[in-house]
Amino acid sequence: MPDSPQFELVSKLDAAKRQLRLAIRMFFEGRDTISIHTLATAAHQILFDLMKAHKPSALNSIVINPESPLIREEKRAFWAKRIRSAQNFFKHADRDPNIVHKFYHEVTRFYIFEATMIFRQLSTEPVIEVIVFQTWFFLKYPDLLTDEKLNAALSQKNITFDPNDFSLFLEVLNHPCARIGCT
Repeated sequence: MPDSPQFELVSKLDAAKRQLRLAIRMFFEGRDTISIHTLATAAHQILFDLMKAHKPSALNSIVINPESPLIREEKRAFWAKRIRSAQNFFKHADRDPNIVHKFYHEVTRFYIFEATMIFRQLSTEPVIEVIVFQTWFFLKYPDLLTDEKLNAALSQKNITFDPNDFSLFLEVLNHPCARIGCT
């Protein structure tokens, strides 16, 4: 008897969540920056599109949306091209198969961060990778925060570890309770 075809039913939100979770794990593991970027931007695009379709009034892109009111109208095309240049380079070779791209992989963390923010608006599911990444991001970039309550909470905690040392974040992600939800 031949094997039956293998398939799974996957929603757009679930696909984005799985891509995002893996991108975050790979980020903290120090894995390949191109693969991380590709997964992160794919997840971001799905989440961005879902947000636009289901909650357009809540869509408030911090860096990725070229139509953001934070970007001058005359600079939007430039911004869109610049922010998506790596994403497009890693997906396509039809227009310019012989060029070399200068990849600034720091932009990936902003894609991941924004994807986590959108995910949390679309889902109430607690995803440990999302929580850990947002914690890392807030610790890494405290000067970007505008939430005074969050700033106060972080400063009161007197956190003394280095956000560039990913071992603690990996320890949390790999802890058995992170996978099974210990109480």
